[in-house]
This record gives sequence, structure tokens and C-alpha cells, in this order.
Amino acid sequence: MKHIGWFIIIWAMLLGFSLQLKAQHISVSAPTHVAAGENFRVAYTINTRDVEEFRLGGVGEGLEVIAGPYTSSQSSYQMINGHTSSSSSVTYYLYALRS
Repeated sequence: MKHIGWFIIIWAMLLGFSLQLKAQHISVSAPTHVAAGENFRVAYTINTRDVEEFRLGGVGEGLEVIAGPYTSSQSSYQMINGHTSSSSSVTYYLYALRS
């Protein structure tokens, strides 16, 4: 089976750059290679809890969204200088139709 890994990586990066968020840091987690006929997960982690209007753009030819978005939030408080941090994750599950 042919792999569509580079397409997925480029697609995930372009989507991450096109987000209209006020975040300092966005990270994307996705597999580097996916064979046709496989399901896979793409997760976006944003270092703020105020994620509004997170929209997945067109996923491109050969990919189909099968589930999502699933969102979760996390926050922590450290006693050192009273620093707080928070993050939100948005996860999608995709299906590779073809390579």
C-alpha cells in the first residue's frame, strides 16, 4: 500500500497555521505514515483554554473525517511565582480513503 504521510503532515501544518486563535503555541500530533484504508488520529493542542470557533478546514482529497471534534481542557497551578497554565486539545479521527 502506498503511504500518504507527507500529505497528512502538510495538511495538519496548514490547518494549524490557518487557525484564528489567540494562542502562543499550537502543536499537532499525527502519524507520519498512514496506509489507504486506515483510521488515524490528529490532535491539536493549544496552550489556552479560550478556544473558540476551532474549525477543521477541508481535509483534502483521499481523507474523510469519521469522528470529532472532541475537545478537552486542562489547567495547572504552580506555587512558584503563582504561575498558571492551561491548554485545550481538539482531536479528530480521519480515514485514509486512498493513497
